[in-house]
Amino acid sequence: MIKIIKKLMGANILVQIIGILIYPLLMLNYSVSELSKYGVLYGGMTILSVMITFKIENLFFNIKIKEALFFLNFYFKRVFVSVVILIALIYFFLRIFFERNANVDLFLLISFSAIFLGSFNIVYNFLVRARSLKYNLLKVIRVFLELFCVLVFSFIKIDIATLFFFVSLTYFIVVIYPVVGLLKKKTVSFCVKKRFEFLFYDLLSGLFNNIYLYSPNYFLYYGGAKELSGYYFLINRIFGVPSLMIAQSLSTALKQILVSKNSTRYRIDLDYFNEKIFHKIYLIYFALCCISIFAFYVANFYYPGVFWVFIVLLPMLVLRFKFLSFSGLFYILRAYNFNLKIQFVLFFISFLSAIIGYLINNSWISLIIYSLFTVLVYEYSFRYIYKYEKKVIE
Repeated sequence: MIKIIKKLMGANILVQIIGILIYPLLMLNYSVSELSKYGVLYGGMTILSVMITFKIENLFFNIKIKEALFFLNFYFKRVFVSVVILIALIYFFLRIFFERNANVDLFLLISFSAIFLGSFNIVYNFLVRARSLKYNLLKVIRVFLELFCVLVFSFIKIDIATLFFFVSLTYFIVVIYPVVGLLKKKTVSFCVKKRFEFLFYDLLSGLFNNIYLYSPNYFLYYGGAKELSGYYFLINRIFGVPSLMIAQSLSTALKQILVSKNSTRYRIDLDYFNEKIFHKIYLIYFALCCISIFAFYVANFYYPGVFWVFIVLLPMLVLRFKFLSFSGLFYILRAYNFNLKIQFVLFFISFLSAIIGYLINNSWISLIIYSLFTVLVYEYSFRYIYKYEKKVIE
């Protein structure tokens, strides 16, 4: 397992460095209010991509590679084409009835961006399932393309929505070549209905999770606190991107172990995972936290308030990192129902914090409630999954 993590981390280090550079470059050329709009578009893209793909990329790790190839073909030959046609028709009718409404163009932008992101996630996870090292290359090329777009288009000073479209397009560009190759392979038909239960749980879990993650962008942005919304998005991307890469490396390693063992009875010892692996990586993460605290403290002189937003979100971000690191266990332990419950509670917390913030007209209180209750939910989930894993082993 340690060898798998080292391979994943090696490629991710480069991705992390580039990912950290992208958003400070955006901050040099766009205002915080403009970046808050970028965050709203990004959140819409992510949420809609879950609805389009049904999260079938997570199904790949619970089925054989031939069936995974069938579902990949099913998506690109049927779902992808159908969704593109449906979006084009909806846009056509919306343009007729709302000719001068700019939101209609935003609908088209977010919809196609969601298709791009969903396609990338499906291809990337299929390559992970196939244990091909090309998935690392896919991620590296995409982040280089994103950096190129930011360097070129932000200095030209194009509209933030247009820049967002070109950035989202990089998700699709990098998968064109592997998709063409994969679609040429012969596939055996499988019954989609047999996997409905898994897809249903995973779709709802993914939907609740993404709404929870990006809801602060919306209730802060449309609540008039665009600056806070921009800070929330930037902190999640600048601090969240590298921490997410580390967490995804651990989670992907867990999924690959599940695949390599090829057994639904296989379980992983959490004590070993904690002592031998997680604690060592946690030291790296602790160093990242210290550097980030200093960086946002300095940034506070130029962007007043960003440091205090970071301090409010830090406990939540730390526990989210741990939660994402262990997220692969939900697939190994088949704890789909529990994962759905956790994601629903997090979704409810985001809704509750938005309502409270609106009633008392205080966006800071809303953000504090959001962070505090998230910490409590994550802590409970760790305790539950640890006890559950012990019972399974016994």
